[in-house]
Amino acid sequence: MEPSQIDPTEHLASLPADARSRELWMQHTIGYVLMLHMREYAAATIPDDADPDARRLAMRVLDHALFGLMEICEGYNLPLRNGTHEFEVDVVGRVRRRVDDSVVASQTLGDGDGACMGFHFWVDGEFGDQPPVERVRQFAPQSDWLDH
Repeated sequence: MEPSQIDPTEHLASLPADARSRELWMQHTIGYVLMLHMREYAAATIPDDADPDARRLAMRVLDHALFGLMEICEGYNLPLRNGTHEFEVDVVGRVRRRVDDSVVASQTLGDGDGACMGFHFWVDGEFGDQPPVERVRQFAPQSDWLDH
């Protein structure tokens, strides 16, 4: 899938009014964007004529890499440190008003309910009770990454 073929902004679902629902929706929306713009984009680079074993291996590596990013966001891996500072990595999602570019809502995966657990849902195409888009795309099936 070429990046030019991906335009979920036109189909973004309405932002939930309730604070807790909005927080969960934001986390699932981050997950949806990661699945769409990272996982599906990378999966599309696997050659059509790739051997089925090679394709399975590539998808397994891809799913492990994305899960590794979730572990980083959750702080599972220790941050880089020195005597006075530490450096952490997180993924931030923001809802911006299109008229004036002002931020309406912001959420990080690190401050969420668990990016690692979320990934298990997202990779199966599950994005909560209030999906982030009006019509959720079907993504490439989950690999056998949990077995390896």
